Amino acid sequence: MSLPRVNTSIRSSLMRYKQRMIAKLLLLNRSPKNLLIRQYRAFNLLLMLLGQKHLLLRLKNLEPRLRLLIQ
Repeated sequence: MSLPRVNTSIRSSLMRYKQRMIAKLLLLNRSPKNLLIRQYRAFNLLLMLLGQKHLLLRLKNLEPRLRLLIQ
């Protein structure tokens, strides 16, 4: 899944964020199916924000919800 064209720093922030989320998910040692579902949900939330202004602020606000999703 590729990201739409956005500011490079925002895109790299998103990719780092995605990698951190995936690393956390892997640490949870879930079944592969659960892992894929949770990873998909978390990354989809990030993708939904791409069209909105103040992405990084919204990303910060979203982080607690992402944490809840992957617990």
